[in-house]
Amino acid sequence: MITLREKMWDSITSKTLLYFQKNRTDSKTNRNNGAISAEDFITGLYNILYEKDNPEYIPTKKLKVNYPGIDVLSTKKKQGIQVTVQKDLSKIKNTFTSIPPFSENKDFSEVLFVIQDTDLPNNLKKFAPSYEGYSLKILSAAEIFREIDNADDEQMKKICAYVEGSIVMPEDVISNRNVDAEVFKMLFNSLNLSLRNNSSESNIENEELVYITSPAEKMKKYNDEWTALVQIYKASIGLKDDGSEIERFISYHKYVEEAFSQDLNEVDKSVIQGYLRTKSTILLHANNNDPVNAINQMALQMRNELGLGFVPSSHVLSFLLNMFFKCDVFPLIKI
Repeated sequence: MITLREKMWDSITSKTLLYFQKNRTDSKTNRNNGAISAEDFITGLYNILYEKDNPEYIPTKKLKVNYPGIDVLSTKKKQGIQVTVQKDLSKIKNTFTSIPPFSENKDFSEVLFVIQDTDLPNNLKKFAPSYEGYSLKILSAAEIFREIDNADDEQMKKICAYVEGSIVMPEDVISNRNVDAEVFKMLFNSLNLSLRNNSSESNIENEELVYITSPAEKMKKYNDEWTALVQIYKASIGLKDDGSEIERFISYHKYVEEAFSQDLNEVDKSVIQGYLRTKSTILLHANNNDPVNAINQMALQMRNELGLGFVPSSHVLSFLLNMFFKCDVFPLIKI
């Protein structure tokens, strides 16, 4: 059963990701349909997220004083924020040619760049935590969601109400496929980064083993639990019991495979596959070969141990089940 917090979390992530996606698309054609601006959205979100600090974030376009390069300002927190769809290093560095030198700036000492995308390229991830005297933070949707994930239940309610009231999109835009595309892109990149930062998790596979991809053999081996696993899979992607969304059920497995293949290179995929195979085998043994208990435990551990709490639990579970059907979770091994 999905908790209220999980329901709110799914709403926050799906709407925010689609909003950022739409802004990226619109920026390529210089379109602006008059909806809430990204600067206004981030202003309201951060005022709720850090309300205990009484930060008083304000869009600079509403101020009489000109702040080139800065879209949102909090003089109380000494932060200047730029909200952008661009994620190249030259864009970051060029901003510091617009703002005042650090020694002359009395309004802010830290610069935040909010990138409207699911993740950051490696050169931005590795960029120094300070530049030209200023403290520096570069945030994508993943980093923002990590901050929101630390909110208590009351804050989460306020954030959810704010997001749902601010981001209004046509039904054809808020489609399952669009949501899944953004969430899985974020999941794959975050999972890969977490594993690369944790060598004990990413290097536990025995390279001498030969893995078999055979759905028929997989179904035969887990015949007794197959129906239960399919039901968990259906529930994780929100399918109705009446079968009215069977098309989504049929295409979902294929879609995740495509997203997994397109968003990651071969080395990254190998790191994730090695983790899934070994971790799932260990948990299966620990749960007396019960795949239902083991896969639920694995979804929970992935979110907790790898810092993926900001990814909706339904997508983590559905991803694991897809990798189960593909044979990378509870793998078949050639003897």
